[in-house]
Amino acid sequence: MTNPLHTIVGFFADFPVTQQAVEPAGKELATFFYQELLKAGFVASAPEDYEGWAWDICTSDGAAHVTTRVGLVDDMDTAPPRQWLVTNEGSTMRPLLKRLFGGDNFNKALADEKQEMLLRRVCETLHTVTKRESRFSHLTWYNERTFDKPGDVPNDKP
Repeated sequence: MTNPLHTIVGFFADFPVTQQAVEPAGKELATFFYQELLKAGFVASAPEDYEGWAWDICTSDGAAHVTTRVGLVDDMDTAPPRQWLVTNEGSTMRPLLKRLFGGDNFNKALADEKQEMLLRRVCETLHTVTKRESRFSHLTWYNERTFDKPGDVPNDKP
């Protein structure tokens, strides 16, 4: 059995929070992560505004998907470095044609396993990048099931 995966990471980083009227803070940080995911060989979408407060990067491998959400935690008026939070959430989508026209050869267990592997690889890549770059400090990883709840035990890696 593998260790529980920590998919939420909080950290301090010296990235600008320039915010335009229609875009949330953190676009440069989200773009940095997006470019690093591409360099690592992932298929990912460019950062997209998520409801005016964060940025989403979608990484996929077939039916397996990971959404990485990058958001500012600190007040934008604080002096850098500022506190950021990145969440990574996996999902598995049964192919549309199989949903519409049937086909019982979709193996949900196998798809879920592939999704878990993709989620782990994305988290490990983000961890490697944040540990390598001097702009990041105070990295703390959390498990999504226990995040911000009594008894939560953060980790120093995913």
